[in-house]
Amino acid sequence: GVLLGVIDDVEGSYAKVILKSDIDFRALVEVEGVSGVLSGQVGRELLVESLPRNRGIGPGSLVVTSGRDGVYPPGLLVGSVHDISQTQGGVFDRAQVVPELLARNLQTVTILRP
Repeated sequence: GVLLGVIDDVEGSYAKVILKSDIDFRALVEVEGVSGVLSGQVGRELLVESLPRNRGIGPGSLVVTSGRDGVYPPGLLVGSVHDISQTQGGVFDRAQVVPELLARNLQTVTILRP
């Protein structure tokens, strides 16, 4: 499966979804076995922060949900790393991630219950 977002509210037969591209979205993810925090950004790419430096993460590395947050099951595909940069003065890297799917391209989704 591919992570699209999380249901925020349900009313009648409608649900409000926070997409992974929303700036308020957060999820714990793994990249090459290393844990990080995924967040949405304005624009097409996503951001993974708090990645320990020099762990072999580079362009093309896959980003998947870790399952450690108790919200998302492990192994849902998020996207792939486009670029890695170092946080200024810190010990962590951050990764720009290209999402696997764009919401506007979907016709059917599956809702998972925790």
